[in-house]
Amino acid sequence: MRVGLFVPCYVNALYPEAAVATYKLLRHLGVDVTYPLKQTCCGQPMANAGFDKKAIPLAEKYENMFKEFDYVVAPSASCAAFVRTHYPRLLSGVKATPAKRLQRRWILWSFYTTSLK
Repeated sequence: MRVGLFVPCYVNALYPEAAVATYKLLRHLGVDVTYPLKQTCCGQPMANAGFDKKAIPLAEKYENMFKEFDYVVAPSASCAAFVRTHYPRLLSGVKATPAKRLQRRWILWSFYTTSLK
């Protein structure tokens, strides 16, 4: 199982120790985790403000960056939920993103309790 670690922009800016702790915890649990470089915002702030067109390029970048992973884990409930619930709408006119793949986007604790049995 290959896991991509998504570190949301606000976590990177305000709580980088949470990102490091998430990475270390996943490694400690024996997870093959990778932190892809050049990550950006998931687009939630733009979409929440009504600027979907500005969020779409970020959603596309996210999808391209994490498409090779079995799971994507983030230390942020709001960003993980945004990707799972709003990316299908944002990307519907751009490209098809398999729903199964979007359902493999998790907040850390959900991944731990659901996928690491």
